[in-house]
Amino acid sequence: MGVLPSAVTSAESSWIPFGVGAGRSMERDKRETRLIEMRQLTFDGESGAPVWHPDSRHLVYQSARAGEACSQLHRMDLATGKTVRMSPDKGWAGSAAYTPNGELVFAYIPAAAPPCPAFGGGLSWALPESDIIELAIGYSAEPKVLAKAAGYDGDPTVGRDGRLVFTSLRDGDPELYGLLRSGTPARITQAPGYDGNPHFSPDGTRLVWQAERGESGDGARAPIERGGVSPHLLEIWRAGSDGQNARVVTRHAALSITPSFLPDSRRILYASDFDDARRKGGAPQDVYEELPVPAHDFEIYLVDPDGPLTSGGGPRVERITYHPGFDGEAVVSPDGRYVAFTSGRHADRPGGTNVFIARWNDDE
Repeated sequence: MGVLPSAVTSAESSWIPFGVGAGRSMERDKRETRLIEMRQLTFDGESGAPVWHPDSRHLVYQSARAGEACSQLHRMDLATGKTVRMSPDKGWAGSAAYTPNGELVFAYIPAAAPPCPAFGGGLSWALPESDIIELAIGYSAEPKVLAKAAGYDGDPTVGRDGRLVFTSLRDGDPELYGLLRSGTPARITQAPGYDGNPHFSPDGTRLVWQAERGESGDGARAPIERGGVSPHLLEIWRAGSDGQNARVVTRHAALSITPSFLPDSRRILYASDFDDARRKGGAPQDVYEELPVPAHDFEIYLVDPDGPLTSGGGPRVERITYHPGFDGEAVVSPDGRYVAFTSGRHADRPGGTNVFIARWNDDE
């Protein structure tokens, strides 16, 4: 791959506070009180899935920009806006995560060519035959294959001890697996149905993910067709780092997706369409599915599973975003100062998404 260029600056002394200069400032929606000083970082209409570097000053995101056959990973310097392509020159690069030491791991298809696997939030998404690879610090060495099997290996997340957890179709059903020290994958989830998009808590003690299950844990199976998954209902689940004591966090009877922990390793950000008027019966299901993409209004929510219970018996859910269309894939920076997310706001085409960032207000 060769050595990728990097930005070097001596203009910022250690005593000068870091500030985001990348992108363009956006007008604030007064209802989005958690999001301050919002900026749009990408403008190609085909970007999303932001991932924080451990230094809280760089983001990696997935983009299908012009001139690239399939989506690739790009890293942005949030101070300057300078971007560097991270994934190999050919193929398809998907969901990604950083290790605590700064290595980048991601789903990869070496020989991918159009038509390419789609990405982004919505009613269905691709589970292509891919492997998980790792780029070492400095990116001068050849990528290392971490997980390889027939079918999909993707959605990596890495704990503070370097342990890898990912989604895999190796047993025919989308389940979560953890990579043992021996390099052997060990299955974490066991219930029939879709389990995917895991995320470690910053302290490494918990996992959160999205799953389609019934109340008893043996619910309807999300159909796996043509290399993709089309779940009907998804809830957010939480467990210990090895999958122990798994329990459902949300009970929205909707599509709740892309969960991540805040730096306190307790509160969870996620996206859901449960507030969508169409989800609540505003249109018949057959009409609902024919609406322009994105058919549902996904918003970002905050929940504390261990917080006080409401009169309804569940934890309080706080709505974070209020823009029609898709808002999701929200992740707070390791230092707790910023939140990056994917949004269809100000998109230049139907179904388009870009990456946004805002200063996170944790004083609500």
